[in-house]
Amino acid sequence: MRQFGIDEDNTAKEKINQNFITLLKFEIQRARQYYQKATTSIKMIRDLRTRFVVLAMKEMYAAILGQIEKNNYVLFPRRIFLSKMGKIFIILKMVFRLV
Repeated sequence: MRQFGIDEDNTAKEKINQNFITLLKFEIQRARQYYQKATTSIKMIRDLRTRFVVLAMKEMYAAILGQIEKNNYVLFPRRIFLSKMGKIFIILKMVFRLV
């Protein structure tokens, strides 16, 4: 956080400034890179149910990152989450990709 000029006081007070947004952009990009790298390893999971759950969680967390971006990186005061319908939609997309 220091690298981005953010101190704990600003975070505790839920202050969003350009430094905080820059940090979020960096962390979102990094998370997406990890998700991409993990995709190859996830395909190696032999148990299909386990693989499906892991892929579903990857897709859901990626969707939350997209919502953070759509919300212009404003995380406070509302929590950003995926609705039940959003989760169902992701699962249905995954199922239809497999068919």
